[in-house]
Amino acid sequence: MHSFFFPRMQKLSDYGVSLMVLLAVGFLPSSFISYLIGERKREEKQVQIVSGVSKLTYWFSTFIWDVLIMLCFLTICLVVILGFDISSFTARQNLPAALLLIFAFWLASAAMVYCLEKFFDEPSMGQLVILCGNVLIGLITLIVTLILQALWWIGVSEVNHFKTFN
Repeated sequence: MHSFFFPRMQKLSDYGVSLMVLLAVGFLPSSFISYLIGERKREEKQVQIVSGVSKLTYWFSTFIWDVLIMLCFLTICLVVILGFDISSFTARQNLPAALLLIFAFWLASAAMVYCLEKFFDEPSMGQLVILCGNVLIGLITLIVTLILQALWWIGVSEVNHFKTFN
C-alpha cells in the first residue's frame, strides 16, 4: 500500500475505535436517569428530607455514589483498553488523557441527566433519549473532526504535489 494512504487509513480506523468507545461510554450516564425518574415517582428524596436528612447531605451522598460508579466503570475501561492494547489510547502516553476525558464526559453527562430528568415520566424513554443524545453529539463531533482532518490532508497533498512540479 502506498505510504500516502497507510497513515490515513490508520486514522480512519482510530475514528472507528473512538465511535465504539463513545457508544460504550454513553450507556453509563443514560442509565442514571432510570433511577432518578423512579426516585422522583416514589418521592424518595421527600421521605429522606422529612426523616431528617439535610439537602446538602442528600446531594453530597448522591454525588459520591455517582462518582464511585464512574470510577468502577473507568477501571473496567482501563482493563479493556490495556487488555486489547488499543493503540489509539495507549500510544504516546495517551491513556491518562483518554481516561480523564472519559471521566469528564461522564461528569458533564451526569449533570445534564440530573437537569433533564424532570422532562420524562418513563425511565425507558428517558434512558433512550439521553443515550441517543450522547451518541448523536459524539457522532457529530467525530464527523466534523474527520471532515476537518480530510481537508487538511487534501491541502497538504496539494501543496506537496505543487512543490514537486516547481
